[in-house]
Amino acid sequence: MSATPPDLPTAGDYLAVLRRRWALIVVSVVVAGMAAQLYVAVVPDEYESSATVLVRPITRDPLEAYDRAGDLVDLQTELQLVTSPLVVDRARPVIGDAPVDEVQERMAVEAPGDADVMRITYRAPGPSQAAAGANALAEAYLAVRLDRGSAAISGSTDAIEERLAELSDELEDVSATIAATADDPESLDAIDAQNRRTLLQGQISLLSAELAQRLSTSIDAGEVIAPAVEPAAPSSPQPVRAMIVALLAGAVLGVLAAFVRDRLDDNLRDAGVAGRALHARVLAVVPGGGGLRTRNRSMVNAYRRLAVTLDDRRPDALIVASYEPLAERTSTAVNLAITLAEEHRVLLVDVPSGHPAVQELLNSNLDAARRGLVVESGVGREIVELHQPAPLHLIAAESSSPASSRYGQSKGTMTALLDVVGGAYDFVIVDAAPLSESTDALELREVSSGVVFAVRVGDTRLSDLAEAAETLDQVGLRILGVVVHTKRRRRGRVDSGLARQVADAGASATGRGDLTSAAGRRAGGTADARRS
Repeated sequence: MSATPPDLPTAGDYLAVLRRRWALIVVSVVVAGMAAQLYVAVVPDEYESSATVLVRPITRDPLEAYDRAGDLVDLQTELQLVTSPLVVDRARPVIGDAPVDEVQERMAVEAPGDADVMRITYRAPGPSQAAAGANALAEAYLAVRLDRGSAAISGSTDAIEERLAELSDELEDVSATIAATADDPESLDAIDAQNRRTLLQGQISLLSAELAQRLSTSIDAGEVIAPAVEPAAPSSPQPVRAMIVALLAGAVLGVLAAFVRDRLDDNLRDAGVAGRALHARVLAVVPGGGGLRTRNRSMVNAYRRLAVTLDDRRPDALIVASYEPLAERTSTAVNLAITLAEEHRVLLVDVPSGHPAVQELLNSNLDAARRGLVVESGVGREIVELHQPAPLHLIAAESSSPASSRYGQSKGTMTALLDVVGGAYDFVIVDAAPLSESTDALELREVSSGVVFAVRVGDTRLSDLAEAAETLDQVGLRILGVVVHTKRRRRGRVDSGLARQVADAGASATGRGDLTSAAGRRAGGTADARRS
């Protein structure tokens, strides 16, 4: 089985973060909902009403078509005209004396579609004020547009009338010249005067026709085709909309805060994270409790899965390690030894006799046989032969040895011990002192082919795991896998990420009636030979 774990977080890991930080998300949503309620209660109501205006081009003749060049309506220009101070000042009798920029903030003008139509919207504290303001602005816009058209026509007619007056004066002078030369109509002066009169009469005729056309021009600025009416409900604030937006924003911020909080949290919260930090597979997730596995069915199954996984590897000596002082490290060593001892010869080395799991084990074997073992260096160690709950040999830790140098000065003794007993046992499990206090695991690298690392959710720090992984890698000690201890068991709830990894770790047991029976059959011949 491959021992290389996935390096990237999975969907289960992200869901685990949301489950762990659910309270933060709920608080964020609740706070956002309360903020929305406060906003709705504090912000004054505002009403909106709209008037629709049909804009017509100002034509020179009512019978002319609208598509003449220069007569088409430029709605972009008209939109700017509606919000201009000219229109605002024209509507002041209704909208009041508010500054122009404030009135413009309350206005909204749009030209929907391609039609020559504009919608003028006005916001006000009351429904009647909103409707009256929209209608006043619409009427003011049409009045300003009508005034501009009338002014343009008036200006052009004044210019024509002034020119006609000048031509009339010239015509009178020419007529006087013609009268003076009546006795000699064939003279040059008479002929020139007659030609001049004809030209002036033609110009006067043209300008008179132009003036008549200008005076008859129909000026149509447009009309209000849909007057504004009083709205039945305020446009803002909208309680339902505000609450929905606030809850969604609160949920998003809560999720982001959950991931940030989880990222900044150095404590181990998830088995998958422990596996990635140590670059190893999660072999088992053990429910909370430091006692023997026989009292907890979940613990029994977890350690059996772990036993099957380790039996495939068959290390020379198996080191159970942790970074910080951890009671669960010793319980891992003890319970793993008990599980393997169901079908193998197992020696458990250097477990502290005061640990609850060891005490419980010794109390269940009060008649245990004890015998001395003298290794080549002359140092004696006592082996305790246990029978319950499985045949198991145990060497307790020497209470006189400081944890900081338990193997440092007597590494040869431990090596010799493992050499002596190695041929008599299928598994030798060593409960090493924590890496933060001792170099036990590092000193035993020559007689061990791997480490099982014990961690505890909520207490083990990720930075410590990263340091432990780097240290073990530097000395060449391979991490066979990680055993994750939870603080308590939640009935009916299993972390999806943990379940997946544990299932992977126990995949080799698929199709077996007993999780350790196949391992026992493979090692049976060797074990029987050693027992004989």
